[in-house]
Amino acid sequence: MLAPDCVLVETQKELSEYQNEHFIFQQTGIGIVKASGSEVEKVVIGDKVVWLGVELSRELNIPESQLVKIPAEISDDEGIWIGVVAYLIQIVRESGLTFGERVFVCGTGKITELLTQILDLFGFNVLTAEDLKSDGTFCDGLFCYELPTMDIMDKIRAKGSLILLAPHEGSISSNILATKRHRIIYPPRFERKSSNLAFPIGYIRWTVGKDLNLALELIINQKIKV
Repeated sequence: MLAPDCVLVETQKELSEYQNEHFIFQQTGIGIVKASGSEVEKVVIGDKVVWLGVELSRELNIPESQLVKIPAEISDDEGIWIGVVAYLIQIVRESGLTFGERVFVCGTGKITELLTQILDLFGFNVLTAEDLKSDGTFCDGLFCYELPTMDIMDKIRAKGSLILLAPHEGSISSNILATKRHRIIYPPRFERKSSNLAFPIGYIRWTVGKDLNLALELIINQKIKV
């Protein structure tokens, strides 16, 4: 039974080559709308959409607030990244950091590449590894996709933010979290019963639609290169 605010989507494309890197790659994809509930207004049967926050399957019931229609000028290779960009926008918002503050992204790969673009676009002062080597240089926030060294940890100012992007919580907590010098931000989760749930499920469903539309706009206008 399809809920009034949901659509039935048949999966067409997923980020299968990245799915072992981060759980978010298993919760976004592109599909075709096959049916829609009575309260759905923004998409119709046959539309191509990208969603965020629903586990991959061949067919999915997805709330309208967790997907966005992909316009014709966006290719599938571009559109498939809309959900990931929207998720990273949520992480930046949840970090509590503001534009102009100094941040460092620890790690390599597509996640950190996209995050660095978002931080730069939103007016953060993104430091390089060379910047951190300078005496007296500290950052307000450290975004960790890979485990940071203690040399890097020492560059976060007291009460600065440590934002975890990948499931390294156990390793980090064993040797770093005990210091309690920093504010720890865990990655947003979409599961109802997750102990690391950053947002109430209703809040997630409201913000996902907004962030998907923002991510789409940034990609269309080539402000984010995917």
